[in-house]
Amino acid sequence: MNEEEAKLWFERFSGHLLFELGAQENTNAAYTNDLKHFYNYLSSINNFHLEELPDSVPSGYIRLLSDMGLSTRTIARHISSLKSFFRFLYEQKILISDPTERIMTPRISKRLPEALSFEEIETLIAAVPLGNHKGLRDRAFIEFLYASGARISEALDAKISDFYADISFVRLFGKGRKDRLVPIGSEAVYWLKRYIRDGRPKFNLNTKLQDSYIFLNRFGRRLSRMGAWKILRQYSDMVDLGDRVHPHVFRHSFATHLLEGGADLRSIQEMLGHTDISNTQIYTNISRKHILSQYQQYHPRSK
Repeated sequence: MNEEEAKLWFERFSGHLLFELGAQENTNAAYTNDLKHFYNYLSSINNFHLEELPDSVPSGYIRLLSDMGLSTRTIARHISSLKSFFRFLYEQKILISDPTERIMTPRISKRLPEALSFEEIETLIAAVPLGNHKGLRDRAFIEFLYASGARISEALDAKISDFYADISFVRLFGKGRKDRLVPIGSEAVYWLKRYIRDGRPKFNLNTKLQDSYIFLNRFGRRLSRMGAWKILRQYSDMVDLGDRVHPHVFRHSFATHLLEGGADLRSIQEMLGHTDISNTQIYTNISRKHILSQYQQYHPRSK
């Protein structure tokens, strides 16, 4: 297999991720980017043959990443990208063995996600001006994130047909396009309805060009990740919350506040769309901190 043929298999793998495995857009982009770096590394090796690649080549590449000072989390993702790619080649019978089989993925300690307090979220929401269609969209967007616990990709992919205002539910499509119904509160329902009725049509006066997505940009197209980030950054700067505000912090806040309010872990797991409850249990650590602070504040003999 020459270099051009190898490049073709890298491209085929990207299509395999997207269309056969149903990988999320950001996952596909991350894996594709990782493999581009690996392909460039291979190109520096004289006369490399992908189907006869010795184990020392991918393991040497991982050592190089480590020597460059990349974080354990980033290296682990690169390893995952390589393992997925070579497993794909092995299943396609391009390889007789997998050169990444013995590469161990480093353990990554789970960082406790940071949540905003309810008061901070209220302050952020109050900063949104409601005098125009942009303000209505931004208010509805923030309400949606906090009320549903949606991942940013799920929120941006939500369509008008996924919003069931009469029963206060929204359908979200998570990893692998698995869908789930999540309840949302009356405040979010109210602002979504108001935005869809009064604000959304004004993002493009030619309504025939509008996508069916709930949240639109000024061109009447689906709001992008960058657009969403800019919206949140704008209001976080206004209320001095700085870098603490990003799309995922509302998901963390959603789960943390539910747990602190007495919701059971299984229900939170379902609403977050976690397949493994161990991913949800990380929020119990945050809740313990809250319980301890409450105890220290109010128990007469805690000092």
